[in-house]
Amino acid sequence: MKEYLKAFDKVIGYEDEKRKLMPICDMMRDPDKYKKLGVVMPSGALLQGEPGYGKTLLAKCFIEACGAPCFVCRKDKADGDFINYMRKCFDDAMASAPAIVFLDDMDKFANEDKDHKNAEEYVAIQACIDNVKGKDVFVIATTNDLNNLPDSLLRAGRFDINLIIRGLEAEDQIKLIEHFLSNKAFVETMSPKEIWQILGGGISCAELEKIINDAAMKVAFEGRDTVTRDDIVLACLNQHFGGTESSTQRSEERRLAIAYHEAGHVVVGEILIPNSISLASIKPYRASGAGVTCHFDAGELENDYEQRKNRVSGMLAGKAATEIVFGTVDLGTKIDLRNARDMLDDMRDDNAVYGFEYQINWLSSDSTRRTAEQVVSAELSKLYEIARNVLLANRPFLDAVANALLEKETIFAADIAAIKKELCIQ
Repeated sequence: MKEYLKAFDKVIGYEDEKRKLMPICDMMRDPDKYKKLGVVMPSGALLQGEPGYGKTLLAKCFIEACGAPCFVCRKDKADGDFINYMRKCFDDAMASAPAIVFLDDMDKFANEDKDHKNAEEYVAIQACIDNVKGKDVFVIATTNDLNNLPDSLLRAGRFDINLIIRGLEAEDQIKLIEHFLSNKAFVETMSPKEIWQILGGGISCAELEKIINDAAMKVAFEGRDTVTRDDIVLACLNQHFGGTESSTQRSEERRLAIAYHEAGHVVVGEILIPNSISLASIKPYRASGAGVTCHFDAGELENDYEQRKNRVSGMLAGKAATEIVFGTVDLGTKIDLRNARDMLDDMRDDNAVYGFEYQINWLSSDSTRRTAEQVVSAELSKLYEIARNVLLANRPFLDAVANALLEKETIFAADIAAIKKELCIQ
């Protein structure tokens, strides 16, 4: 690899996306060999995707690899001043060509939505891009949401390269966690893979960095020298809950109820989808009010109908466990029930799993909507009964997990595996 292309090494993963950008860097560095073949510099590259996945970092590495002057344009001025500033960036780039214009968070340049895309800012961008065409100026842009941008701006000839920056593959996420841990004093053995599994696999680069940093910040504040396993786990749980651990003491009766609720999730999850539970906790959190069970998917849910149904049964298992053990209605299932119904709704409408006649869209009649909702409700009842039957058939497993949660408050995949081994559960 050419030395200047090693700038991309700062980005973990996204190898296909890097390969798409590298020829542009080479063309900026050595234009003559491309001109001999009649190759024309593409007009621009657009990096699109959700926030926190590394679009801006990838763009900065691209700029570094190109070795050309770069003029950065971000929306940090009032509307009129911003348009003038944007035009100046393009003018300065032409004067310094070969050069780059970096439009960061381009979808934030105007306060418009998908129904009002012809904002003055976007009209100006189009004109600026057209003005620098053929003048050795390359435009790279990032955006979180394409829906707010006009099609005329996104077409070939303005942005010839369009890259979707999604979540990293499993192997790359683990490498990223290892990277974030590398400059932290870490005293206990906890593999990057274990941390990744606790988080359930799918999480942005920014969130991963925040979790590791939050753990280290807490350690420094408390005057300690090293980050422990418990610190990392607490930071992971904070991220899951979106809140902080509460100092409020729960009654033993409440702890027992929460332990069996979470144990229900664990048991049904592990029986129907073996090795799918990465963590369960009954630690009190302000944002949750109860406990949490974290599932590890690794993408299987995307294309497996049976796995999705099994997951829904797992979502309903907290309610089922409470009602089996205590004979009372569990009133802490609002989020579980909402998530379960949402998953079935998605399968009904996006994948027509119950038949085309039950799909709902904005044209559906009230009668179709009522029937479609009844189909989902009936399916929820079936999957709830599956959860109940699994729990009744595995009561020793349910009791063992609940007791482990009462003792440790947080258990991991290894703890669950040990319980299964002791009970001879495959």
